[in-house]
Amino acid sequence: MGKATVHDVARRAGVSIATVSRVVNNKCRVEPGTAARVKRVISEIGYRPDAMARGMRHNRSYAVGYIVSDIANVHFMVAAKALEEMLAANDFSLIVCSTGGDKARERSQLDLLLSKKIDGLIINVSVHNDGLVVELSRQLPVVLLSRKVPSDLFQGDFVGNDGFRGAYELGRHVLSMGHRDIGLIRGPDNISTGTERFNGFVTALREKGIDLPQPRIHFGDYYQESGWNGAGALLDVRRPPSIIVAMNNAMAYGALACLRMRGVAIPGDISFASYGDIPNRELLFITPTCISQNPDQEGSMAGEILLRRMKDRGARPMTVLIPSQLLPGDSIRNLASKSKK
Repeated sequence: MGKATVHDVARRAGVSIATVSRVVNNKCRVEPGTAARVKRVISEIGYRPDAMARGMRHNRSYAVGYIVSDIANVHFMVAAKALEEMLAANDFSLIVCSTGGDKARERSQLDLLLSKKIDGLIINVSVHNDGLVVELSRQLPVVLLSRKVPSDLFQGDFVGNDGFRGAYELGRHVLSMGHRDIGLIRGPDNISTGTERFNGFVTALREKGIDLPQPRIHFGDYYQESGWNGAGALLDVRRPPSIIVAMNNAMAYGALACLRMRGVAIPGDISFASYGDIPNRELLFITPTCISQNPDQEGSMAGEILLRRMKDRGARPMTVLIPSQLLPGDSIRNLASKSKK
């Protein structure tokens, strides 16, 4: 048999082609019994709508590109799920790409998506192709996810977390638990989230007259290996800190794995905290205290804003900051109560 067509569906279901189209696109109300009959025929004969033909009719691809630094990061997976659900409800498909933070890889993926004539782009920039992203924002709707482009020429939107405020609250919480000797695994200083979170955290410390010395700061790259390396470096000094704080969830996983492998008891030997969600954290050997970025809200909002811009290219650029939330766990030893005794 050849490929099933809309004419085949209409003939077997005893309805018009227009009725089949309405059922497929879920655009207009169709009598429930008729709709069920059409869907049954579609399933029986394996009919698949021709997306290319549909796109040509409406002069669009009905596809959105989603480029992130690390799709293995749970934050981006959760955001992608919420984003896909938002787009699917509006008949758009999602094309997912992961760059590994590599300049050439990000550029090739952008070229690939453009060749597919995507209708919009949601991107967690690597910072290596900022000029190209700015240029693209003049050609199609673009929403930056989590990371900003440092250019006034960017003409798209931004959805992310208030990294400064979230890290500031995390710093205040660590201090409230009596910790003053703190080891930090921070993010890259050439990425907006890296500097925002670092500045927020050290601001909380400086308000209490505490400076974080360089030996207590380890630069990471937001991947697990750098979390492992950072925790190891902080453990190998003559006097380790009383707490280690990782500034994203991937580095937190790496740091926790290192501490576990080295036989470090948390929080008995060293306390631990993280910026970024750690899903199913209650199933770990400890429940890490962390800052939740609410990635599901981030993904949904990114989709909503992109759909808005696709409908109105002249809309004013928006910056939406999703509130963060401190989730206490049992990974921080309370030194404050000890000092009062």
